[in-house]
Amino acid sequence: MGLKGKVIAGLGEGRHFLSLQQYKRGFLDVLGVEPYEGTLNIVLREEDAPKLLEIKKDAKIKISGFAHEGKEYCGIKACKAKIRGSEGALVFPGINMHPAEVAEFVCAENMREKYKLSDGDEVEVEVLG
Repeated sequence: MGLKGKVIAGLGEGRHFLSLQQYKRGFLDVLGVEPYEGTLNIVLREEDAPKLLEIKKDAKIKISGFAHEGKEYCGIKACKAKIRGSEGALVFPGINMHPAEVAEFVCAENMREKYKLSDGDEVEVEVLG
């Protein structure tokens, strides 16, 4: 299944969460790579937004929540995906601050740098399961 959309600026929170060792280990365990400390945010086309809800519902990858320095961090569901040849995952945090039509992609690389992506650039997400 493919999803199309445009790159948008994120909230800056992915960088913090993906810097935490528990999340890094979780992604390393399930994806085989340590994630770049940040997500690529994509606002999906109107016709693709409902597909994202189905993908979230069917997501098989789970990273457990944890406590760290007196704070509780929620679990994450994920689904393997690929953008422009870079394999990673669409991630669905237990608490999500994004609108329903925004997808978050995690992989080992800084996607903006690798592919010279800017806000508004179109990308296609290939969902791998």
